[in-house]
Amino acid sequence: MIEGSKLEARFNLRGGEVIHYFVTHICSGSWTAIEMSEEVAQYFLLKFIRNMKTHGYFAVREVVWLMRNILMAQRAGDFVTIQKDAPFSPVLFNNLFQLDEAWTSGGEAAFLAKWREIFRPRWRDAAPPHEIIRMTGGPADCPDTAFQVHAPDAETRICVEYWYLYYTYGRMYKDWETSAQCLTPPDEFGREFDVIVIRLPNGDEKRVFFVRHPKAVLV
Repeated sequence: MIEGSKLEARFNLRGGEVIHYFVTHICSGSWTAIEMSEEVAQYFLLKFIRNMKTHGYFAVREVVWLMRNILMAQRAGDFVTIQKDAPFSPVLFNNLFQLDEAWTSGGEAAFLAKWREIFRPRWRDAAPPHEIIRMTGGPADCPDTAFQVHAPDAETRICVEYWYLYYTYGRMYKDWETSAQCLTPPDEFGREFDVIVIRLPNGDEKRVFFVRHPKAVLV
């Protein structure tokens, strides 16, 4: 197993964030990338779920969203390369949610049964492709330079908007914070924009524009 101190030195993660990083690797089926055997990965994840203060959809979503945002803030690669890391896996959320649900409903036996079901032989053959979300446009300081997020749905689009803010400005509440957020009415061209206003530590505010497009697709 990779030691926590080594991981912190590489990614500048805090103690609890290292644990979340391990969890997201395990639930994406990438425990060998953090030098764990399947048995150790099972035990680690089971202990993590036991110790969660809350369970269910929103608790699991918070784990996944938090780690993705933090990795964007680290800028260990470019915006596309970072998304290739295990915490951005398309199976991550569903696997963690199912395993959490199994433990809360049936304890360790149910957890292990669900694990065997999820990570059955050749499970990756049925896994969805790991799509990379891209953005075009910029620098997003006004409507005419707004970013277009090529995401498959509205929830993903909003997540990616925040990935960009973490990637560009760093950690929220340390390097920046949200001052305001709004959806504009349609302009003369029928365009609507998500506008996020952020405040920097020196007091400066920046408005970042993202055009909403109901037919945006992955490219």
